[in-house]
Amino acid sequence: MKKSIYSTAAVFSILAIILFLNAFINRENNIILFWATAAVLAVTLIILYVYMIKTRLYINDLIKSVNDAFGIKNKKMLNSFVLPVLIVDDKDVIMWSNSRFFDEIDSKNKFIGEKVYKYISGKTVRQLKKNKSVNVDINDKNYNVICSEFDSGVVLIFMDNTPYRNLIKENNENQPCVLMINFDNGEELQENDVDSGIYIQILAQVEKTLTQWTADLNAFMRKLSNERYIVVMKEKNLEKCIENKFNILDKIREIHFAKNRYTTISIGVGHKSKNFNECELWARKALDMALGRGGDQAVIKDKDKFMFFGGVSNGIERKDRIKIRIVASMITENINKCDKVFIMGHKFSDLDSMGACIGLWGMISNVFKTPAFIVANEEESSAKKLIEYAKDNGAKKAFLSVEKALQRITSDSLLIIVDTYAAGFTESNELCSKANNIVVIDHHRMGTNGIKNAAVLYHDSYASSACEMVTDLCRYMGDNPIKGLEAQAMLAGIMLDTKNFVFKTGVRTFEAAAYLKEIGVDMISVKRLFADDIETYRSKYELVSMAQIYDGYAVSCTEEIKNNINVSAAQAADELLNINGVKASFVIYKTPKSVNVSARSLGDVNVQVLVERLGGGGHQSMAGAQIKGTSVKMVKKRILKLIYEEICEEVKIQKRLQQEGRGKN
Repeated sequence: MKKSIYSTAAVFSILAIILFLNAFINRENNIILFWATAAVLAVTLIILYVYMIKTRLYINDLIKSVNDAFGIKNKKMLNSFVLPVLIVDDKDVIMWSNSRFFDEIDSKNKFIGEKVYKYISGKTVRQLKKNKSVNVDINDKNYNVICSEFDSGVVLIFMDNTPYRNLIKENNENQPCVLMINFDNGEELQENDVDSGIYIQILAQVEKTLTQWTADLNAFMRKLSNERYIVVMKEKNLEKCIENKFNILDKIREIHFAKNRYTTISIGVGHKSKNFNECELWARKALDMALGRGGDQAVIKDKDKFMFFGGVSNGIERKDRIKIRIVASMITENINKCDKVFIMGHKFSDLDSMGACIGLWGMISNVFKTPAFIVANEEESSAKKLIEYAKDNGAKKAFLSVEKALQRITSDSLLIIVDTYAAGFTESNELCSKANNIVVIDHHRMGTNGIKNAAVLYHDSYASSACEMVTDLCRYMGDNPIKGLEAQAMLAGIMLDTKNFVFKTGVRTFEAAAYLKEIGVDMISVKRLFADDIETYRSKYELVSMAQIYDGYAVSCTEEIKNNINVSAAQAADELLNINGVKASFVIYKTPKSVNVSARSLGDVNVQVLVERLGGGGHQSMAGAQIKGTSVKMVKKRILKLIYEEICEEVKIQKRLQQEGRGKN
């Protein structure tokens, strides 16, 4: 920022006098230098004097222009104006201020001749002329700076907005928000508790903890049912919850009802709404989102966005089959009234996605008279062996390219999407837009970009795989709905997503596998679907060998575009978890269209939450992302930043637990 005009003139004058004095002292040695310096001094003083006079005239002209523009007869009246005032020329230089500005806003700086930026939040006169006003914070006060134009610049009037801002802040802080709380384990405990009374004990502990939490926040809580509660609190207290990252989730998780089994709750919050009805509706939607993402988390919704907290547990397996029967009935109804069915999975389809597609195709072909087709991009699929196997065993006419599907689909057609909930992740977003009737079957934790117009949404984040969900449906959709081909395809999908029945495997998973085995699955044929060619095998171990480990997080990346790189990257991410001390892995690789990430964990780290920040999604222990318009180097940098933030958060939580006497020994 420039010094003031007067300060600049003073500096030049002092320098010129110093030079003259130096020449005067040494005049006997160099008389010519003395007279030359004297001449320079004289010229400098004359120029400065003339410049000062012109500047003074310029300022007077500015003030006269202001006087003429605003009808003010003399400068004294403008100077005694009750509000702080600045006169700024069209080059953003402060030329004059009234005494009120000096007294109220800046009594220390000599601001005349300086640029005006710091008083108007870095804006220019041109921008002010366009916007007419701007809000700025100065000296713990808020001002609304009003801009009025005249011939050579602007007059800035500073109106103190602080009392109004404080009123608005107080009003916003006291706005009510609604919380819907669900006791995730309640139904399971009640079903299993016959005589022991454990359910009543656990329920009492949960309610006691929630009551204490809401009392500390001056909130109102009422019980809606044995598993659901409603809470109303002020916005400022919700901000405390956000600041503490909803630590009530941690407190509830400390209530154990069996060895290695703990209670969890899900919270949906609606706030910043026009009325209570809308607030409560948003809270219910947020709670549905929390449950759809696996529970044990808080989701906050306002008009524009969702915010997520928690989600560190694996969720609770649901054994109730009533919902499955209802969904099977609804899908049956939709199949019966359509002219043809198109079945589609996600991009770069894997064994789970393609296995579910083949299972549904077989079931529809065997039970219904409606023609069914599988829409797949075979060249980009990770399940090429399964597709070839299906074609060799009677499904050659079942597969369609995206282009042919777009030509054949009609307004009466049904589109079934499996193993993804987002249109942007499917083989064809255009096909989703063209379809009038859509059924979604997915097991991934729900995000905010789900398909909005689905006629049937069968979502179960507790299921191990899409193939498990389709297997459950097949059991309620006719006699002998699937045959050996479909059974082998779906068992391969279950084995892929569970890592051979190790991860995310529940009772329903084994029941589904047993049902498929009864149909006549050839396990050797299933095993062959997992066999890799030598290039994929080499690529996998190259990625493993290039990995770097950062405090338990393994990261590997490659710039080279290879065949089946998506398969080898996913396998490398799994393989990295076998290294001692590695709790999560990230493999970054390049494809012709994007930079992709395969993320895996042993369950301690929620890779889904981390990958969501990159625009991806998945499960707590298995997730991925496809990022366009970037480089492998930039994606690695973003992932390292996420890892650093996660490590810092882990340290904070551990310190807090230690302070509360609950830290790890």
